[in-house]
Amino acid sequence: MARPVLAMLKRSTTCLLVFLTAVASFALASTTSASAAVAAHKVLPTTKDPSNVVALRERGGTQVQWTAPGPSSMKGHLLGFEVAVCGPYAIGSKSFSTALSIQCAGDPHVSVKRVAATASSLDMPCDASPTKFCIAVVNTLTTKGVSSSAVAGAGGLPPRAVAHLVEQATPSGTGIALGWAPGTQVKQPAGVPAETLRYTVLRNGHVIARAISGLSYVDNGCGAGMTCRESVEALTPGGASAPMSVSATTGGTRAPSLNSANTLVQPGLGTIAGQVGNGANDQRPVTITLTPVDGTTGAIRHLVAQRSGSAWSQTIPRDLSPGAYGVTASQGWFSSPQSTIRVAHFTPLSASSNVEAQAASENGPLRVSGEATPSPAASTVSVSDSWTTSSVTDSSTINSSQQFVSVAANGTWSVALAATATPGLHHLVITQSVPGHAVQTASLDLTVAKSALATAATKPSAPPSVTATAGNASAKVVWTTPSAGTSPITSYKVTASPGTASCTYTVPTANPTNTCTLTGLTNAT
Repeated sequence: MARPVLAMLKRSTTCLLVFLTAVASFALASTTSASAAVAAHKVLPTTKDPSNVVALRERGGTQVQWTAPGPSSMKGHLLGFEVAVCGPYAIGSKSFSTALSIQCAGDPHVSVKRVAATASSLDMPCDASPTKFCIAVVNTLTTKGVSSSAVAGAGGLPPRAVAHLVEQATPSGTGIALGWAPGTQVKQPAGVPAETLRYTVLRNGHVIARAISGLSYVDNGCGAGMTCRESVEALTPGGASAPMSVSATTGGTRAPSLNSANTLVQPGLGTIAGQVGNGANDQRPVTITLTPVDGTTGAIRHLVAQRSGSAWSQTIPRDLSPGAYGVTASQGWFSSPQSTIRVAHFTPLSASSNVEAQAASENGPLRVSGEATPSPAASTVSVSDSWTTSSVTDSSTINSSQQFVSVAANGTWSVALAATATPGLHHLVITQSVPGHAVQTASLDLTVAKSALATAATKPSAPPSVTATAGNASAKVVWTTPSAGTSPITSYKVTASPGTASCTYTVPTANPTNTCTLTGLTNAT
């Protein structure tokens, strides 16, 4: 059976009750005027009439919109649609009621057009106004016959634009969910019923959904990693509102890649790079996250990478402190696996000692110091000391010691000669490993007097920088290496306050991380 008139028309006149009972016979009654197709083919009640039929008042005419019935609901093959429009008529007038009851058939002001099966809207020459309505009738045409009629009316004042349009990428990676609120209701002229709102959704200026009655819609056709301009228009018979628009980017379906960096990356000069997740058309921004690791201190940094086609790149900030950083590249819902980069300016290894000054002052201790690439961007500096001692039987013994010392951010290092060392000839070999460079090596031959070794034992100083990251009833503590004092540092103890929780970190022979996790803590304290 035919669809009822829009709620606006239904409330406008009691004559519509008669119209609703007579609709089924309209197509036959109009064969000589409104529909030539009806004259050639019989009405097929089993062939669906168009759905979502809307007539809109617009400048100089009436726009009619509809949605085609599905193939399973039609007899024969779809040929197209026939649209008839008549009027305008004053709402509630005898002419209005008559035209509505006969569905424009035989009306002296009727205009009829046929359109192809692919059409979903048509502009018709009927100039509605705030107080005069045009009546639109749409039929489906097939190779077997004509559907019953769907009727709508155009007239009244247009609605106001929707409010609070919001968007969110959907988990599918290709869609955008939209939500909105209706605008302030428009007061219609006397005799014109209150507006019943429907909505049209557009993507990049093209209609993708019509006659929506709800306040939300999911656009699943934007594309993976694409940015689309989504717009919503409110519709009533009085016309379409101004569009409310928002730009939104879908979540995409793949993570960006991140190239491995096996060499030292210099701040301000070095770059990291990779490929975007969904190819050159992927419009999602690439966000780079730099997280200090391996004892490096500082804040987590978030950067937006530069794009060129399907590739992205990011120059390491000039002000990034030397150290080791975990790097991830993210787009939408997806992130690359974390990779570690070593950031610092390369500094050739050098070494010198204060042996002459210490021998003269008899103040000890003997220290070896120099410059190198900061750690943990590079390894710690290894200082190997070997010397020969003689016994009362004139036999000689080769003794040795090895110490590891971190290189400060300014590229300097210093270590005291081991307390077990004895006077005599000392041969020192100093080495450091730097990513992307050959192993750095320096050596010293020192004649050490007893007075140069004399020193009072001193304690290590407190770590100059300590940070803690809260966890669930735990805290991860990271610190920088302090001055070692007379002897090398072998371990650290971390104690919580308030409370008695503690943890101990034993310094390894190479590449210390200076981290320890306190457990058994009370949350929110």
